[in-house]
Amino acid sequence: MIKFKIIAIILLFGAFAFSCSGQEAKASKDLAKESVVPTDSLQLKLTLGDKVLYAKFKDSPTTQDFIKQLPLNLKMGDLRGREKYSPLAAELSKEGVVSTTFEEGDISYWLGGGLAVFYHQNNSEVKAGLIVLARLENGMEAFSGPDPLDVKFEAVKINEQ
Repeated sequence: MIKFKIIAIILLFGAFAFSCSGQEAKASKDLAKESVVPTDSLQLKLTLGDKVLYAKFKDSPTTQDFIKQLPLNLKMGDLRGREKYSPLAAELSKEGVVSTTFEEGDISYWLGGGLAVFYHQNNSEVKAGLIVLARLENGMEAFSGPDPLDVKFEAVKINEQ
């Protein structure tokens, strides 16, 4: 009878400890979702087949949301001979500098719910609004042309080139 009680106590203690560790793991994941990612130590890596490009992040709540979704593999279609575009599965924060204009090299969140990489400036406006997430300094020509592209987006440390 005493052995049975001891075994029961051990099993209850084990179940309690297991339950607590699961709650701690969940709390840790939730905390990671809420933490701020230091964008000054990261860059956006874009892979298009065998071509690899790097972009500098712009710090904003929208960029923070975007980084938390990475890595992403997107099939990007051409839009108006100026950008490659893909919808995103989850909405990003709209707390950032909103603009209706763009520059070549801008990687922006379209407030309608998608991601755009601008490769050609045609002086048009995007009335729904854009928030720039990152900026390519070169290599925009890799996005030009009417064909869709498969693009992998990743956040990497600046020295991981």
